[in-house]
Amino acid sequence: MNPQLQAVLKQAIQAFQGENFAGADLILKEVLQNDINTAEAVFELGIAYAKANRFMEASAVFCCLQLYKNNDVRIPYNLGLIHSLQGRHQLALAAYDLALKIQPDDAEVLINKGSTCNDIKNYGLALEVLEKATQIRPDIPEAWSNKGIALNNLNLYQESINAYNEAIKLTPSYHEAWSNKSVPLNKLKRFLEAFEA
Repeated sequence: MNPQLQAVLKQAIQAFQGENFAGADLILKEVLQNDINTAEAVFELGIAYAKANRFMEASAVFCCLQLYKNNDVRIPYNLGLIHSLQGRHQLALAAYDLALKIQPDDAEVLINKGSTCNDIKNYGLALEVLEKATQIRPDIPEAWSNKGIALNNLNLYQESINAYNEAIKLTPSYHEAWSNKSVPLNKLKRFLEAFEA
């Protein structure tokens, strides 16, 4: 990173530290207007804030970036993750939908949208989204586990068990899938299997 860009990003960080979000936003917009190639460095700043659980700063960075890089699926995807972690599920779904407009077959976005749908108890939509995710990328255990949650809540117990089995087949030490598998097993009165899970 060139020293001039480093200095400007440091100014933005200082503005964030002083809770001057408007000032930080102006600095980031100016740097992006002057050179769109700085977008990757600005994106990494947003990721750093997100990893530090500084979601307000991360959201501000990604919202600013979205104005200049509106075809970069990573931006609404990360906004969706942040909103979801904050329990702002409708905003998360809107962000995931925007990401899916950019890249409709992005399995990671679909999985996180499905998980958010499970969180708000929209199990039908969760199942629809997770079906698509598992068709695109059948090698992601989280997709199968989230699908198992949706199926269980739709009272499709055997299908739920099958989904958990797929997750476990991919990652035998996936404790959450094992634990969740016990729920539909109990519903089917298969108590010994539930205990073993």
